[in-house]
Amino acid sequence: MMLVPKKKGRLVGLGRRAQSVPPSATQPYVDPEVLMDQLKDKDDRIAALEQKMADQEAG
Repeated sequence: MMLVPKKKGRLVGLGRRAQSVPPSATQPYVDPEVLMDQLKDKDDRIAALEQKMADQEAG
């Protein structure tokens, strides 16, 4: 476990803010279709990277 120096009161402030504001309020509405496109694009890039790594390992 790493010890990270904390600023006094910082975590308390963050915790308080998280309780007073529901998580959904901080996120603007995004079209689910846009999200799906982004996920698919990310999946494609991950698959390409995995293939590239597999090719490198195979030599």
